Amino acid sequence: MRLKTLPQAVLEAQKRDPETALNKFMLASLIRDKKIPYGNHGNRTVVDYDLIVPAINALLDFSET
Repeated sequence: MRLKTLPQAVLEAQKRDPETALNKFMLASLIRDKKIPYGNHGNRTVVDYDLIVPAINALLDFSET
């Protein structure tokens, strides 16, 4: 489990794939639609980074490579 704030999660995704379309607004939308679990730490929203890619792949019906 790697908890990250939304901006941290986006930066991590950009390190992994510089051409990613993932941004904090997309993550916030997935959270609002209850597609990925989240938690609050003070006034910050945190997500488990390890769950983001599988959740997006499942939503788009992609198989992970």
